[in-house]
Amino acid sequence: MRRGFSLIELLVVIAILAVLASIAIPSYLNYRTKAMVTSYALPSARACMNDIASYCSAEAKDETYNNPIGDSRFPNL
Repeated sequence: MRRGFSLIELLVVIAILAVLASIAIPSYLNYRTKAMVTSYALPSARACMNDIASYCSAEAKDETYNNPIGDSRFPNL
């Protein structure tokens, strides 16, 4: 009895690996691009959020805004 793989079996395995790689590589590249964009945008978004929070706390006024629905607390703009 011979041991090992035949050429056809090896070619089938290589073809299956090629199909899987052709599916996986574009997904991986798309994931990597999204991760890169997120890593650049997240610090900017955090800084913007901190700026907005500091502006709102600096400009906060303790006044009420009377609307027809009821009393709500909104700062005057």
